[in-house]
Amino acid sequence: MLNNKGGAKLWQQIFEMQTEIQSLFSPNDEFFGYFDPGRPSTCQTALAQLERYVAYSGPFDGVLAFSQGAALASTLIVHLSQLDPAGQTLAPVFKVAVFIAGGVPVDPDLLIHRGELRQLSGSVDGCLISIPTANIYGRNDTLWPGSSEQLSELCDEKAKAVLVHDGGHEVPGSGTSKDALISTVKVIRRAVDKAMHAQ
Repeated sequence: MLNNKGGAKLWQQIFEMQTEIQSLFSPNDEFFGYFDPGRPSTCQTALAQLERYVAYSGPFDGVLAFSQGAALASTLIVHLSQLDPAGQTLAPVFKVAVFIAGGVPVDPDLLIHRGELRQLSGSVDGCLISIPTANIYGRNDTLWPGSSEQLSELCDEKAKAVLVHDGGHEVPGSGTSKDALISTVKVIRRAVDKAMHAQ
């Protein structure tokens, strides 16, 4: 985990841009991220730590991830699928994934072996996430516009459920309508049902 100590300009910019959560924190509060997007070595470390944790503490039925956490979790899903396609089809690391305001995964092979960050794209890389997913994001996301759509394009069309709400970079219900929260629960339920029926 990285923290905001040391006055890192990037973290201050991210904090300032997340208007949806500003009311929850003071500018002097400490906050954390999984990695610094400007430093590939921190992304390598985060992916390796998550892979070790999942191997040691799993198996898991699913993963629920927000923003940068969704980018990291989806990168791990792609990585493990590339390492063992048959094994991840028969016994995936997660049976379902819920991505809320999800960031874009990076090419795990380039990250691990060359320390390079290349965002994955459905138009270039095709479908890389075959497990059932719930992709939930706001049409008014000003923090990372388009990133959730890009993540959703990497998910199997037949296995994904998508909700686009009127909010921004947020978990529905934290500032959006009651209807958005109810719709979120329904989309997650559809993804979980798909995962249960796939067994």
